[in-house]
Amino acid sequence: NVVFSEDGEHVIDGSWGGDIIVRSAATGKVGFEHAFPGELITRIVHLPGNRWHVLHSPTVKVDQNVPEPDYFSVWTWPLTRPIDIVRIAESQIDDLAVSPGADRLVTSSHGSVRLFRLSDGTELATAPREFGGYGIAISADGAEVACVDKGRITFRSGTNLQERRSIEIEYPS
Repeated sequence: NVVFSEDGEHVIDGSWGGDIIVRSAATGKVGFEHAFPGELITRIVHLPGNRWHVLHSPTVKVDQNVPEPDYFSVWTWPLTRPIDIVRIAESQIDDLAVSPGADRLVTSSHGSVRLFRLSDGTELATAPREFGGYGIAISADGAEVACVDKGRITFRSGTNLQERRSIEIEYPS
């Protein structure tokens, strides 16, 4: 996973080894690196207002059956250290999307779609889903969530995740 800085001069990448690395987009030279041992950096999202949310997925420890919940570290540019941590009550997130106003976060995992308040991680709604692929999006006005499910795309309310409709899709073979 990789994202450009606002000025396009850097790329920020996160690894399954737990590293966040800022590199020159022109030369690849590393300008900053921070390690989070025992975690996967699964997503970096740039939000309005010079905010960066980094999704951390703790790895399952030998003595654990269930992984610890994922969380976000919140950063500002230039990335030097997180300014906040936002904990959410979900583990092993497959995909996510942030609302246009950057106030809500929707996630998909193998068994559910969940809506959170982005500022503090409060869960606002949850709905079951039949896993059938990766992909989740929030409409430009924030009114709808679209999620890839088994053999279909399901459209849900952007406020309570109630199913509104679905369309059948075929996967390429």
